[in-house]
Order: sequence, then C-alpha cells, then structure tokens
Amino acid sequence: MSFDVLVEELRSAARTLRSTTSPLVGYDLETSNVTAASFGHVELAEWFVAVGEQCDRAGKALRSGAEVLSDSLEYTASQYEHTDDGVALLFRRPPGSPYLDGTP
Repeated sequence: MSFDVLVEELRSAARTLRSTTSPLVGYDLETSNVTAASFGHVELAEWFVAVGEQCDRAGKALRSGAEVLSDSLEYTASQYEHTDDGVALLFRRPPGSPYLDGTP
C-alpha cells in the first residue's frame, strides 16, 4: 500500500490552524468586574467567574495545541521535502559515479 503526501497541503493545514486560532490570542473573558450586585445574586456571580476561568483555560489550551500541531505539520512537510529531494538526487546519479550526472 502506498500514499502520496502533498507537502503543500500539510503547510496549508498549518496556515489554516494558525489563522483560525490567531484571533483568540490574548482574548480572555473579563470577569474582574463581576459582582453580586451586577448579577443580582452572589452564587450566580461566583458561578459566572468560575465558568469564565474555565473558558479562559480551555482557550489557552486550544491555542497552545493548535500552535504545536501547526509546527508539527510544518516540520513534517519539511522532512518529506528533504527526503524526496535526497531520493531524487540518488536517481539522477549514474551507478558507481560519485558525481551528479557522471560529470566531475
């Protein structure tokens, strides 16, 4: 079984991940002004703050994971390219010749 790896598709996926998550960089749900008076209920205000903190942590994890995945896709694309270039070079070398195309 064989398959083709299209390095530009890997790079495109990395760019898509970055562009999708980049607007979330620095975004945090503002909860510092949440008070019992603003919500009209102490427990509701505390619940909102707790949910806000969970959302912020989830957003940071999403951004971090997307960054790691994007970097991995870029690295994998580079590795495939490097390997393909090396194999192509071997096929252009005549048997037994240390030079490309047999010319010194």
